[in-house]
Amino acid sequence: YRSPRSYSSPTWITNSSANGVYKIFLGEWGFTGATEIALWVSLAGAGLKVWLTLWTGRIGKETRNSAVKALAHDHRNDIYSALAATVGIFFGRSGVPWVDPLAGAIVSLVILHTGVEILRSATADLMDTLPGKRLGVEISNLLTSVDGVQAVEEVHAHRFGPYLVVNITIGVDGLLTVAQGDRIATRAEKILLEKIEFMRRVYVHYHPVESQEPPVGKKNYGPEDKDKEDITANKMGHTTQSNSAQLADMTHN
Repeated sequence: YRSPRSYSSPTWITNSSANGVYKIFLGEWGFTGATEIALWVSLAGAGLKVWLTLWTGRIGKETRNSAVKALAHDHRNDIYSALAATVGIFFGRSGVPWVDPLAGAIVSLVILHTGVEILRSATADLMDTLPGKRLGVEISNLLTSVDGVQAVEEVHAHRFGPYLVVNITIGVDGLLTVAQGDRIATRAEKILLEKIEFMRRVYVHYHPVESQEPPVGKKNYGPEDKDKEDITANKMGHTTQSNSAQLADMTHN
């Protein structure tokens, strides 16, 4: 969570930098140069922030925690700020004071860009845009490798902290029994849990896919089969009528 004040930081830095450049052109800039120790402190701060960025970034990838990832971005912005301060101090001591506000303006744009990235990521989680293109392709490829899966119809994923819960719909041969379809669904669930990190639970639904082969003992049904059935029905009806007439004669006699 970031307070509203943090979102105004890029605006404040940009405004301050613009005012600094304006004062330089008017000759009102009173910068006399920072001490040498300030230069070394800013360099040390940049080095410390590099280590913190790498450390929190690694933890964020391992846990897939959005808050930790945002903290890593915050440390990265601090690197730019420290480097901008270092550059500004160095050139200020060298008699080029306009570099300091210019570096500050550039850093403000970097911070603004990072804020937009974090906002887009948070919005994607709130709008439930998972699984996303890359994860969706990975899940589909794993499912199609399962013996018996003929189609991948739907893939829906939800995030619970760092973990994923997936609902999938697959197509199986419509001639299979329920038990056979259940075994295919179990294999699909197992491969996703084994191959995808942080996959916590998989719900599998399977639908019948129309088979290209006719049922056992039956031939492909066509127009000629309809004619044969009509002829057979006429013969059976004629035979039934003859048998009924014979039975009536025997009863009368």
